[in-house]
Amino acid sequence: MFKQIFTHLFCIAAILVALVLITVSCNNNFNHSYNNKITGKLVSSSHCKLPGDHVYSDNFSQSDEGMDYYYEETGTLHLTHVNAAFDMCPGKFIAEFVIDGNNIIIEICESEGWCQTTCLYDLNYRLEHINLDKYHFKIITPCTKQKTPFEFTIDFNISREGSFNIRRNSFPWRAI
Repeated sequence: MFKQIFTHLFCIAAILVALVLITVSCNNNFNHSYNNKITGKLVSSSHCKLPGDHVYSDNFSQSDEGMDYYYEETGTLHLTHVNAAFDMCPGKFIAEFVIDGNNIIIEICESEGWCQTTCLYDLNYRLEHINLDKYHFKIITPCTKQKTPFEFTIDFNISREGSFNIRRNSFPWRAI
């Protein structure tokens, strides 16, 4: 009788271990679905890029506002905003990230902006908890608020890295 109870308990324990292993292996798939809320951060910025500096991206001319991106399997998206126009004396850049489903708005402003003249900067952003999905981005800066905003769509099921640009024909983008 003692042997039968021990056998039954051993079978029950083996079934429980098997269920736990199946659950863990099913949750460890490669879908990379992150249930956490998407968060964004402005990581760094360049100095004011004057026309003689020749520090424009290989992917974009001075007449372009552009975005290079790459996605890491950890759910992290790195964005480099090339030739973003701001005041020559911006103080500190402040970025607000508004996420509504798969629509992401990044609005950047300056803490000061007292020079009243404009130049181009490169800004680096990082977004966490990005799923392999399709996202629409809208980038708003003080210089583009009244103009055509910089908008693009990334489908991470098609490409994990790339770039987008918009041709700007006004100062400070156009070649001097």
